[in-house]
Amino acid sequence: MLAKVNYLQNAHRLSLYDLDESVTEIQAGQLFQLNDQGKWVYADGTKKAYPTLNERYAGKGLGLQSERLEGRDNVSRTGKIACLKGNYEIGTDQYDKDATYEYGSPLVPSTDPTKRGQITTAPGTGANPLLVIGFVTQVPANDNELLHYEG
Repeated sequence: MLAKVNYLQNAHRLSLYDLDESVTEIQAGQLFQLNDQGKWVYADGTKKAYPTLNERYAGKGLGLQSERLEGRDNVSRTGKIACLKGNYEIGTDQYDKDATYEYGSPLVPSTDPTKRGQITTAPGTGANPLLVIGFVTQVPANDNELLHYEG
């Protein structure tokens, strides 16, 4: 899920690429990367990653902003997703809730297989600067708040 107010004015969208058949559920703000066949797959921390604007969610209930999640799917008809590239600031719930975030700290895709497509903090000096997706602009006070970052 993305925050209601996002600053996407200067962002460009990568929307020409097909979605790999291995991708099932998609949450807005989740990170994706292109695989060797040029198709979108969940980001695993090995390549440049991008947050998506799309959703494919069959579950029930309400999101953090009381939005209805049931039956959301704006992907299946086209088989493509739109990912953000360029200057933007977004708030998302697609981040590693076990990590500690600080203002201005760099963010990368999680390499944990159970948290694929999620954002996490960059490891100390071992972070590959080419894989940094953005920097924290608002730290979540608890797991029910969104992490804001600029990319």
